[in-house]
Amino acid sequence: MVFFSLQVYAETPEHLFLSDHVEKALHEQHHFIKLLQPPQNRIKPSELVQEEVSLLMNRLEALDDSYHESCWYYYYMGLLASEINRENNFKLSLSKAEHKPGNLWLLYIAFSSDGFTGWDEQALNSLEKELLILGAEQSTIISRLMVHYAVLEASNGRTQNAEDIFTRARRFGSDDNFSFYLASWKFFPQILLKMPHVFQTYGYSFFTSLQTHLKTLSFTHGIIRSFLFLTLLSLAITFLIKYLPFVLHKLIDSFPFSIPYTVKVFFVIIAYMSLISFGILPFFWLSSVLIYKHLSKNEKALYTVAFIIMCLIPLDVHIQSFLLRATNPEGILNVYSRSVHEGYSERAYASTVLSISKDPDNHLLHLSAANYSLKSGNFSAAVSHVEKALSLRSDDPVVLTTAGNIFFLKNDIERALKIYKKALEANPDYPEALYNAGQCLLRKLQTVDAMEMINKAVKKSSDRLNAFIKTNDMFFSDSVPLLRRIIFADYTPEVFWSSTAFKSIYNPASVSSYWGMAFLGIPPWWSFVISLCVLVLIIFRQIQSSSKRPLREFFECRYCGQILCRSCKDGSLCSRCSDAVKFVHNEYALDKLHTRIAAKSHLTRNISCYFADIVFPGTGYILRGELFNLKTGNLLIITSFFYIMYYMFFFSEKAYVHFHFLHLTVLIPSVGYSLYFLFKYARLIFKEISSYTHSLEV
Repeated sequence: MVFFSLQVYAETPEHLFLSDHVEKALHEQHHFIKLLQPPQNRIKPSELVQEEVSLLMNRLEALDDSYHESCWYYYYMGLLASEINRENNFKLSLSKAEHKPGNLWLLYIAFSSDGFTGWDEQALNSLEKELLILGAEQSTIISRLMVHYAVLEASNGRTQNAEDIFTRARRFGSDDNFSFYLASWKFFPQILLKMPHVFQTYGYSFFTSLQTHLKTLSFTHGIIRSFLFLTLLSLAITFLIKYLPFVLHKLIDSFPFSIPYTVKVFFVIIAYMSLISFGILPFFWLSSVLIYKHLSKNEKALYTVAFIIMCLIPLDVHIQSFLLRATNPEGILNVYSRSVHEGYSERAYASTVLSISKDPDNHLLHLSAANYSLKSGNFSAAVSHVEKALSLRSDDPVVLTTAGNIFFLKNDIERALKIYKKALEANPDYPEALYNAGQCLLRKLQTVDAMEMINKAVKKSSDRLNAFIKTNDMFFSDSVPLLRRIIFADYTPEVFWSSTAFKSIYNPASVSSYWGMAFLGIPPWWSFVISLCVLVLIIFRQIQSSSKRPLREFFECRYCGQILCRSCKDGSLCSRCSDAVKFVHNEYALDKLHTRIAAKSHLTRNISCYFADIVFPGTGYILRGELFNLKTGNLLIITSFFYIMYYMFFFSEKAYVHFHFLHLTVLIPSVGYSLYFLFKYARLIFKEISSYTHSLEV
């Protein structure tokens, strides 16, 4: 487990709270192991013979008194001692680790891995208390390690142990609800009994926790855009395969007759496909406009869906860019969230100050620096940063509440209360301002008004405030630490969307950078306007069009369906069919040859449609020219859904390596759906080939 902690810790950002503490504690622990030189650098009494235990005890006792101040001295003394002496040594070990959160975390790992149940919980409680004293409600490093280890336990079938670790992890990662509920399937089937509570808790978290709120929106948006992309891709490619030859026919005819037919076809296809170098979106738009007039009435109604999706792409890039900035672990919103919920880190504060020098007008960065300064005890720097934030967002309740917190902790109660009341004018239901204003009134001995405000705050944000009050009562019944006398201001979803989302997170420059050259370098909003205009023009021309005669009869050979040639222009035989029958004068033989050509054309077309239905069920109906109906639409929707499932399980960043029974309940229908169409159309392909072979023999 120690190796695991090192492995995951190495992947965490350097400026996370506790990173310095954990690194220092690891060096101290490794130094002790090096001094003792145990077999395989691992001390586990059950794996040691008595001589080895005695040797390690002698080495410990030989250490000078300076080592007696280390928690690891007493931990290894307790590990190697008898049951009678073990308890006293473990108590001393926890006592020596006091005010050293890194050591307490590693002691928890050691107690857990060595099987000392109860002692691991004591180490965890001591660690939680130390974090609270430092002004930290959570620790990302600890929650990540625990969540990752719990996932491994669940993947190995130890679901009860995994659930216990997840419960502990949430004590150190209160805003990691999304990850917890997303991973809840790993506790199947035990989780079924808790599903009503899970949904109720998650629903409440969605409306009160900004991190859960944004992660849920990002996840949902990803599913929707994947579904729409697959729908667009299936429709566009299917109709391009079916009707693009009619479009290219006129281009081929425009070349001089002296140029060989094969050269003309090759040149036109290469020239057309080179248009994709301008971007996939312009290519789809151009192709769609060119083939639209060749579609049947029902096909045009269906393809209008593809047009609408293409129109929405410029809007999607705004949403995608916003959500990426909002959920970015190193983005300004998460930087601020860590300054609220985690403790002071020198590297985190230095990184925030550096970011301020690059973006001096971002109030979230100034608020982050103010929170870090406050937790480090630097009140002058905290006041300086919060005054800059106030100059940028004087009506933001989070900024005002943060300013009130600073003056409250400076013991300027009157000024703090005045600022809290101003925050409540901006948002009368903001819970942090209500609670902290109540604390000011308690200091002024206005108990009735204070309790009224605190009770109102608890009703507005019951989970966080109840946990805050309960934790204070549990750990600090006598003397509450300075940083636990007020609650730090954070953004709720309601406050975020009303005051910060479009002022600090949404960035047009970021959207333009993300969009790039997607639509010939035209900005997203202009691309959206142009797309709508093109769509309206297409529909208008279709309504005004008087020609009802299908164009394919002017281009398609009557026998083989060949399109890319000159001869089929008037509906006669194409050059290939003409060459095949021009020397045949016997009417019976000519009729038989025509039948074979038609049968081969029928075989080619049917096999193409069957392969399309194997690759993407539903598209074969479109290629066959069948009337688009509810069955075809449902097939396309179901296929898109199952393909999204395949992507999530095998190709996404969170692809699942360790399979669980619940995975099968999702994958079996997906695989069964694909296999059904594979066997169904594979059988039809063999049947078509057999029928064609039989017709040749006859």
